[in-house]
Amino acid sequence: MLLLKYRPRTVKDIVGQQSAVSKLVFAVRHHKPGKGIFLYGPTGVGKTSSVYALANDLGYEVVNMDASDLRSADQINKIIGSSSRQASLFGKGKILLIDELEGFSRNDRGGISAVVKVIKQSRFPVVVIANDVWNRKFYPLKQVCTTIEFRRLNKLTVKAFLSRVVKRERLNVSAEQIEKISESCNGDLRAALLDLDLIARGYKEDIIRLTERSVFDALKNVFRAENPFDAKVAFDRISLDYSQMLLWVGDNVPIEYRDIEEVSTAMNFVSRADVFLGRVVRRQYWRFLDYVYLLGLVGVAASRARVHKGFRRYVRPVKLVKLGSTRFSRAADKEIAERFAMFCHTSVRHAMSYVYMYNHIKSKSKKKAEELLRNIS
Repeated sequence: MLLLKYRPRTVKDIVGQQSAVSKLVFAVRHHKPGKGIFLYGPTGVGKTSSVYALANDLGYEVVNMDASDLRSADQINKIIGSSSRQASLFGKGKILLIDELEGFSRNDRGGISAVVKVIKQSRFPVVVIANDVWNRKFYPLKQVCTTIEFRRLNKLTVKAFLSRVVKRERLNVSAEQIEKISESCNGDLRAALLDLDLIARGYKEDIIRLTERSVFDALKNVFRAENPFDAKVAFDRISLDYSQMLLWVGDNVPIEYRDIEEVSTAMNFVSRADVFLGRVVRRQYWRFLDYVYLLGLVGVAASRARVHKGFRRYVRPVKLVKLGSTRFSRAADKEIAERFAMFCHTSVRHAMSYVYMYNHIKSKSKKKAEELLRNIS
């Protein structure tokens, strides 16, 4: 796979980010205790790859955690806090990497504050990564970090890189196809390499990410796919996370498939895909993502005995509908949790457990509940 083969091994392999990479190298080599490094920019431009490439150049170990896995300040202190003080095996240097900062829930001051504390106490460079540095919840981090922007790659840079890959690999891809990929990837080199890989294998040009299709079209392409590849790429242009993709497929299997055996087999594949997605999140082993697609999409498509013709009215997943119907009550609960979080110096996530206590008090006596809120305001 081209994406793996051309993954940057050294900082010299990073494409189109010379200025950002130079700043990153300087910041890591001249690390000042109490000062972190904040990388920001759109997806697919080399932020995470640059950290690993630099670590490889310097012989450093990378301790990587996704912010969505760090559910509380206690977890951050336990997982990252100890690594920030302990030497690496064999005395190697170390870089602490916290990726996808957006994974912290909004206004989760407990989590952000814990990361700031780790940065101030760490013996090693701490690198945090996000798409948008201007998010208000990241303000405390910006105060203790050097911010480095990774800019969106321009079309000519992407085109030149793809042309080199095509020449080196002797791929049967025309200049016109390279032009289309460079135009449609929107500066995302990772997406461009994926599209080039698919085109080189002989698949149609309409797989290129020119426009987004609706979720309903994607579902139809999964359930009525003529070959495994069509099913696997059905959701490539849809802006959904992996868990939502499985929800959409799982809830619509009984609508598309009428035979009980087909439904049973398809739902078993969706269940197994969800297991592998959980392993991706917990272990950060992203190669398991292939199994999510193979089981959750290709497996579901292969579960049918024949293609079912006729119109099907697909539905939104029940879980998403319920989340939508309860958004106002959940917003009210979250507002109360934020008050508890500020008063108790903890994260919003942890403070949600206090909301259940508050709601119980409110069901017994609204007056006492109002008094409690006044006391913590």
